[in-house]
Amino acid sequence: MCGIVGIINKINSVKQASIETMCDTLSHRGPDDRGVYVYEKLALGQRRLSIIDLSPTGHQPFSIQEEELTIVYNGEIYNHLDIREELAHLGYKFRGSSDTETIINGYREWGKEVFKNLNGIFAIAIYEKLKNKITLARDRFGVKPLYYYKSSDTLLFGSEIKALLSQGITAEIDYRALHEFLYYGYTMKERTLYKNIYQLLPGHVLEMDLSFEKEIVFSQFWKHEDLLPENNEISERDAIDET
Repeated sequence: MCGIVGIINKINSVKQASIETMCDTLSHRGPDDRGVYVYEKLALGQRRLSIIDLSPTGHQPFSIQEEELTIVYNGEIYNHLDIREELAHLGYKFRGSSDTETIINGYREWGKEVFKNLNGIFAIAIYEKLKNKITLARDRFGVKPLYYYKSSDTLLFGSEIKALLSQGITAEIDYRALHEFLYYGYTMKERTLYKNIYQLLPGHVLEMDLSFEKEIVFSQFWKHEDLLPENNEISERDAIDET
């Protein structure tokens, strides 16, 4: 199942114990391995359930180009071998067989456009050291969870809300979201049952400058309308038959 976590501070350096605490809240999601990456005011962590590439080359956080890019990732990419083959033709070399390595090299080549080409389920965080930037992405239908909290000087994210709460933020009920949950059986849009804790929407990307001087940028890389034929003309009978 795996789980990912992250801490970004504007003012103070992140203590390794803090990211390890976040990781430990997700131990049930990843019993096979735990890894953390700490660099000044940023820390990333992952709990691993080994599925693809059981060797140490699949260990996360995973870095390339002397830590210029670092990724933590939860999920499985079904077409990663096809993407890997395309990258190999472009001259990329791989040190293991994990889909994690495929994703980060795809991001190096195509940037956030790579998410459009990922056929699978995923929650991804990629840190770009030179650009001082973090990018989060969630799969098309939101199979893999990804939650975040942002204040004026802190960004936290994780696969479960309990990881965020381990950092001492206030667990205050969002009564609007509670009403939605009791009425519909789920919360609407990006809301969760907690104030100031949100879910990254399915098929979306979050980009943040770690200086905290710019607003978070959200973009959508996939929507269900993309499934429609190009001419957008299909009869009800044909739609039923295709379904």
